[in-house]
Amino acid sequence: MVRIGPPHYCANHQKQVTLDLLRTMPNNVHFMSATCKGVTQLQSVLRAYCLHNGSIGYCQGMNFIAATCLLFVGPEDTFWFLIAVTERYFDRSYFDQSLTGAQADQVKAVYHTWFHSTFPTNSMKQLSHP
Repeated sequence: MVRIGPPHYCANHQKQVTLDLLRTMPNNVHFMSATCKGVTQLQSVLRAYCLHNGSIGYCQGMNFIAATCLLFVGPEDTFWFLIAVTERYFDRSYFDQSLTGAQADQVKAVYHTWFHSTFPTNSMKQLSHP
């Protein structure tokens, strides 16, 4: 039988989304329990995104992006915002299953902090101007 229509919702993504729902802003009134409106909207947005982009699906961190957005706009706008963030503003590797782009950013941030603590701005000016 050939399936026509949107791709199926991957069970692995569904499991991870379910695990992360109540971990997302647990002290916020909109996300405190499984029956809260924020949690049900978050689940819908993340599920819709997985259906929209099966190659990325869901990865940890998307829940916080979407939940923060849901505090200000509705689920449909949150869905489109999530698409913009994951597919337009960041490299594809940022949200892939290995989170390669996110890991590279972390390494860059650690290096940046180390570099600036090791070589303060004044010492860099002294090196460039004899």
